[in-house]
Amino acid sequence: MPFYKQFDLFDPKDGAVPSHPFSLLPNIVRRARSILHERNRDEILIAAELVDSMIQNYFDQEKDLFIEDQLQTNGWVCKYLDQDARNAVGLRDLVTRGLPDAADSSEYFDFPASDRTTEVEALKDCIDNHRTEYEGFSNAKQQEYFAVLALWLIGDCLHWLQSGKQPTGAIADPIFNLSIAGQHALLAMDAVCYAEHLSAVTTHFENISHGGPEFYRHQQRVAEMVVTKAAELRSETSRQGAAKRHEENTAMREEAIRYYEEHEATFKSAEAAANVIAGTIVPVAHRTVADWIRAHRRLRPAGRP
Repeated sequence: MPFYKQFDLFDPKDGAVPSHPFSLLPNIVRRARSILHERNRDEILIAAELVDSMIQNYFDQEKDLFIEDQLQTNGWVCKYLDQDARNAVGLRDLVTRGLPDAADSSEYFDFPASDRTTEVEALKDCIDNHRTEYEGFSNAKQQEYFAVLALWLIGDCLHWLQSGKQPTGAIADPIFNLSIAGQHALLAMDAVCYAEHLSAVTTHFENISHGGPEFYRHQQRVAEMVVTKAAELRSETSRQGAAKRHEENTAMREEAIRYYEEHEATFKSAEAAANVIAGTIVPVAHRTVADWIRAHRRLRPAGRP
């Protein structure tokens, strides 16, 4: 329900909450208060009123956008209006009253509204598009608004729990009231979980942006990664270079041996052959060519000179 007197029933700063029938209520309250630990009761009250205003404005804007779209496109809702009532006033009145009983069961208003959109969903949608800095609630953080909403929903939960104990309550049905209280408890959990999510994201961003511990850990990880990648690159480059040199060396050796075998009869010794081949046939030193030739001759089959 909209924010009204929830904090008259339940003090957001230090009010106690029962653990029965919903055992997680104290835990939700503790977590929300942890996010709001720097705020006093008056600031929390102002924030709750701001959240209520943002949500109501959001619902009004979504309704206006729906009506504008229906008028511009002569949308499906217009068929339920007389021709002279097909204007903003007539369409707004129809939206407020609801579709007639004879309306097709497959047709329904699908824009966000309080009867089909939770406060948590609405605040998630609208908070980025609304001003959040107001007098009395300065340096506002988005997670604070969701923490305030969680406490407000706890107030709603307690209201319905107390109503269920009173025979003269607005609805004299304890089971029904317990069910509504449970719905508000679940919404409060949703709100505080989202507040904690925003808080964690904000903390991480601040650490990265402003040189906090996470920033330096991130820098160290990056530096270590650079060193590792550089070493891997050097190793791979060295391996590729060695492979290429080996391939070139093999090709030159084969060329030197081929030339030697073709002209072997003209050479008196390996040294004499190397004098001709080294630096001319292949760009290799004399001693290397001579060693190749000697090794080649040792590997020949027995009986061959």
